[in-house]
Amino acid sequence: DADPFTTTAEGMTYFMRVIDVKKPVAGIEMHAWGDDRVTLYLQGVRDGRRVGGSGFNDVACEWIESPGLRKGENLVAMAVENKFGPGVAICTIDIRYKDGTTETISGDAKWRAMRTDKEVPRDWHTRRPSGREWKPVRMLGGVPLAPWTQMDW
Repeated sequence: DADPFTTTAEGMTYFMRVIDVKKPVAGIEMHAWGDDRVTLYLQGVRDGRRVGGSGFNDVACEWIESPGLRKGENLVAMAVENKFGPGVAICTIDIRYKDGTTETISGDAKWRAMRTDKEVPRDWHTRRPSGREWKPVRMLGGVPLAPWTQMDW
């Protein structure tokens, strides 16, 4: 959007991040937040728990804690619905490796986003993002980012 802080971007936006894991994973914890509603997928499966409501003042969050990632290519996807006003999506992925090291993935240039008025394929969250409709995400700043300052996880 021209100015995501003031313009309305109502509708669905789809986000995808490919994570290339090079060593064995002990576990992960993922958090996703969206204004107004978010659905989080790992490896094409919605394997999380929803916390909070779906309004601006109610944090709409999902989390997944599982060994879920495997060596090689992994897909993290979010479907974010914005019903009114400016919208935003935030995701953090904390990876614990079996060798004791950790890694945190958040907003970066590897995320892709797609907004469309057309119906998306039912399995959109199971395929690597490709095609012109998938664009690099627009980074707006760090967390907390006004007016979205009430995240707590």
